[in-house]
Amino acid sequence: MKFTTLLPFLSFTLSHAIPLTPRDETSTTCGRRNTPEYCAGTNYTVSLLSTYLCGDSRLGPTRLPTLHDDLPVAPVLATALFGYDRFGGLCPGAFLARWLIPGEGWWQYPPQDGFRGVKRAAAAVDAGTPIDGNVTLAVNTLVDRFGSEYGNFVSPAGASYGQRALPPSSLATSDPA
Repeated sequence: MKFTTLLPFLSFTLSHAIPLTPRDETSTTCGRRNTPEYCAGTNYTVSLLSTYLCGDSRLGPTRLPTLHDDLPVAPVLATALFGYDRFGGLCPGAFLARWLIPGEGWWQYPPQDGFRGVKRAAAAVDAGTPIDGNVTLAVNTLVDRFGSEYGNFVSPAGASYGQRALPPSSLATSDPA
């Protein structure tokens, strides 16, 4: 994607910039951040604490980007993360217990990637058949994606991270291995 394609979005983002920082993730019920108490129920790995929250890549990076970071994309990321509540009010271990596939240790996604299926009759839905169709985006429509180049989902450019229904691990930028 060319920088000129992102320029209108960056201009809008910067013109509406206010001092944005992600929400404070310190919880009085979970304990002090990145401690064994706070990280109970996670794959707590001391050697990875500076990279991943609780040293567990599934929880995303220890530190989320802010407007003050010296990265070209910092304003865009900080804006997308404004108001983001990484665990939806849960402690890290409770969040993982709620959203991981039991015994597999990875995220539960809705069946058919969240598509209900095609109505076959007035009262019936075939949940096994996703809607198959094409969408033509208008010229100059901007979309973006978090995660690797193998990702299957895009969002309107500028959608907040919370609106994307992505797990915290999609914010990680390095491989734990």
